[in-house]
Amino acid sequence: MIYINLLLIFIYITVYLLTVKKKPKWYQNIDKNEHKLYFLYPITDFILSRPGINRLIYKNSRVKDAIRALNISVKMKSEQTLYWNQKLAQVIFVVFLFNLISLMGGLMNAGGVGQLEGNRFVKRPDYWEGSREVNLEVKLKPSETFKSEDTKGLEFTKDITLSLEERKHTEAEIHKVFDQSFQYLRGAVLGENSSIEYVTTHLNFIDIIPGTQILVEWFPEDIKLIHKDGSIQNKEIEREIYTSILVKLSYEEAIKEYQIDVVVIPKTFTRKEKLINRLEDKLKETSEETSTKEKIPLPETLDGFTLSWKERRRSYGMTLFITGFIAAVFTWFLSDKELEDRMKKRKEQMLIDYPEIINKFTLLMNAGMTVKQAWTKITEDYDKKTCNKKRNVRYAYEEMIQTVHELNLGVPESTAYESFGRRTGVLSYQKFSSLVSQNLKKGNKGLNVLLQKEALEAFEERKEIAKRLGEKAGTKLLLPMMLMLLIVLIIIMIPAFVSFG
Repeated sequence: MIYINLLLIFIYITVYLLTVKKKPKWYQNIDKNEHKLYFLYPITDFILSRPGINRLIYKNSRVKDAIRALNISVKMKSEQTLYWNQKLAQVIFVVFLFNLISLMGGLMNAGGVGQLEGNRFVKRPDYWEGSREVNLEVKLKPSETFKSEDTKGLEFTKDITLSLEERKHTEAEIHKVFDQSFQYLRGAVLGENSSIEYVTTHLNFIDIIPGTQILVEWFPEDIKLIHKDGSIQNKEIEREIYTSILVKLSYEEAIKEYQIDVVVIPKTFTRKEKLINRLEDKLKETSEETSTKEKIPLPETLDGFTLSWKERRRSYGMTLFITGFIAAVFTWFLSDKELEDRMKKRKEQMLIDYPEIINKFTLLMNAGMTVKQAWTKITEDYDKKTCNKKRNVRYAYEEMIQTVHELNLGVPESTAYESFGRRTGVLSYQKFSSLVSQNLKKGNKGLNVLLQKEALEAFEERKEIAKRLGEKAGTKLLLPMMLMLLIVLIIIMIPAFVSFG
């Protein structure tokens, strides 16, 4: 496989050197930030410019139509050329990359140390290396010295996976390793202590000998003095104490025990530590003496020191300040989100109001009013309905009022209605304003029929909107319903578990 990898790389380099000096004209105008694989385009152009390939790819009408639709204002031919070159460059790059990875993997395997030696032996993992698997291929063919009818013409190969356990020590070797490990432990157990005969602080109880699979267990003689985690309780002892630690080393079924004799020295305190311990003892003693009284007196002096007491209260000033700053940042971004939500609600509200507006407009037009009179009448009814109470803003009617103001200022009707449609930003209103504006130019003949048809379509659309809003409300209720179900399950299950207990 290595030779195939090298051959492909040789072909790639050769083609690149032959084509890099013959760059096509369109190559000079490409955007190198957009086309990351531009350095491969000389090769791709060389391949795609072959007559057979060129005719084949440019006959693809589906790609041609897609490129024309996506690139209206640019040259069709150049965009099509770029598309195919970019596509082929990606293929070449992927092939080259995986070929390079394959070559590196092959070289690593070729240069590595194999498990098979001399076609007769398989090398076992050494001590502490753990077990591993080796993939072998065995070929079976009839022996020249032993031939029979059963073996005649029978020859085949078979893949076999062999599990190799690590090399094991003999009993004498493992005990020798145990002794060496114990010598290591005598130094490692000290931790920050200077000597095993002068132990004042935490001992280092390791669980496994580094670089091996030998497990270590520790059994202190005095568990109150030396804990299982190696911590030393020497604050209250008054003199040095001689004690021992039993160390058990184990590897598979082999076990050996050792003993480490240690001398624990009383902890030496600084002047500051002694004062703090003395103060804590004094407070504890005072608390016990005044256990029946309402107040606990605090000492005023201690060993030549004057004591002044002050209650330490937690300050929330900085916390609140940081919280306020974070809240301000969130508010900045949430205001944008709120604006988006309001725009969505505005659109929903205008869509809901559309059937009502179009029906009113159609009814008034059928009654003989002009477009302007019908428009003004709808806005006047809205004003009357909301003038004596706090106005619940209906955006569609407010926009219609704005249009009435424009008409009163002398703006041409068709212009005012088209402006209304653009301001709403809703397709239904744009369609309505366009319908009204066009019929003003052509005359009102047939407008009522078109309005009635639009009213029916608006009503159907209103039903669809109501259905969507109902589904949306149902989705919002799903989480509270699940929480209620969870609470009910808790109410039922807790008494059941209590009764079982």
